[in-house]
Amino acid sequence: MAPLSNLFIERSWRGVCGFVLLFCFGQGYVSGQQPKKGAAKDPAEDAKIANNQQEAIGRLFGIVNELKSDPDRSAAALLQSEVADVIWRFDEPAARSVFRLAFDAVRQAAPNDPSSIDANAKKESAKQSRRWTSAIKTILKRYGLHDRQSAEAWLNEFECEM
Repeated sequence: MAPLSNLFIERSWRGVCGFVLLFCFGQGYVSGQQPKKGAAKDPAEDAKIANNQQEAIGRLFGIVNELKSDPDRSAAALLQSEVADVIWRFDEPAARSVFRLAFDAVRQAAPNDPSSIDANAKKESAKQSRRWTSAIKTILKRYGLHDRQSAEAWLNEFECEM
């Protein structure tokens, strides 16, 4: 049986994927037929699309908040950075704060020192360390696609801490 946190993350991941699909491909379906060039746009349709986007963004923020309490910080931070990547297109300042939240969460989840633990615990600690390192890299790469300078500054800050 999978741990509860893995089930939560899997469920959240499905939700994130659904919203990504909605944002990327759903606008044409939400608004019906695409108007021909030169045709007048319907303001009611535009308002409906805007409302749907706001609702979807609100749900994405709900996922970000739920992930704050997840015990698997590396996996939760990766999902938060995925959400931030989607949100960037619609609300850059909010996306920046979600990226920072994810980066700080995974940074604080530093792996344990395996010096005084048994062989199984050392193996688990090494596994967690690899996941932690991978999460840091992935979050910085995702953020760097949007703001390379800030991502480099975060990396320098992180390296100074280490």
